[in-house]
Amino acid sequence: MPQGVMIGLMSGLAAAVLFYSAARGGLFLKFLLFLLTPLPIMIVGLSFGWPAALAGALAGALVMGGIGGPAFGLIFFAAFGLAAIVVAYASDLGKRRSDGSVHWLPAADILAVLALVGGIVPTLLAVLNGGSFKVLLPDVTRVVREFARQMEGQLKMPPLGDERIGQIAQAMIDALPGVLAAYWMILFAINIYLAGRIARTSGLLARPWPDLHRLTAPPWMLFLFAAALLLFMAGGLLKVLGTSLIGALGIAFLLLGLSVLHAIAAGRVQWLLWLTYAALLNPAGPYAMFAIAFLGLIEPLIQLRERLSKPPAQPGT
Repeated sequence: MPQGVMIGLMSGLAAAVLFYSAARGGLFLKFLLFLLTPLPIMIVGLSFGWPAALAGALAGALVMGGIGGPAFGLIFFAAFGLAAIVVAYASDLGKRRSDGSVHWLPAADILAVLALVGGIVPTLLAVLNGGSFKVLLPDVTRVVREFARQMEGQLKMPPLGDERIGQIAQAMIDALPGVLAAYWMILFAINIYLAGRIARTSGLLARPWPDLHRLTAPPWMLFLFAAALLLFMAGGLLKVLGTSLIGALGIAFLLLGLSVLHAIAAGRVQWLLWLTYAALLNPAGPYAMFAIAFLGLIEPLIQLRERLSKPPAQPGT
């Protein structure tokens, strides 16, 4: 058995242990372990290639399937293993030039591929629940009713009728695929960065480290976003897919927008980053996120970075 595949199998077992342990312990420990669940498979995938990531994903899925049943194993593979396989494969894609150098697939394209997978994952979860998340509607309705009752007591708000509570609960169910995709996208963006750094430090990263100040959305990513908007206006499972893609692509565009701001700050106005992250961390954070994501979306058209920034002193940091 190849060494990479063997290490991949062990990484899958490690990921399964992290995922299982995330169900135990305190709240902070649960969050930390869940956050790091994909990391072992992602490290192996970037270090030894997609076959090693596939071995890890299958090993972890088999362990989880043995613990919680086949559906649980399938969810583990879709939520944690699939992205590691796809990203490991995409990171190895390159075209050799006539001078012998390699043009690697740009990091922004890998981010777009990750967003595509992020849109698929909640859709697969919906398929396992009969094609939608309506099975959660009674629980969400109960939570909304309890929250409304507390607000009525604390803020002396007028009581909400059952019809209004039902509308709010349904809106939350409709938005759930996008929220799940956005959360998943943040989770894997962090893990890819950590895994890439670890693989690079160990000398096993095959490609050079990308300049994260120069990330720009590829044209096909813009078309994917347009397709997601069209799917969002459809019904049934297509709407779930469209909502999921919008959530995942929203985070991808947010990261691309932050790349633009980092480049501008490194070149001219270093205080811009303080202002940006202060805006993200205050109550106006959602509006700031939307503005930065919009910047990432339109940057290929306006090329603001090229107009206002200078190359950072240490590319790739």
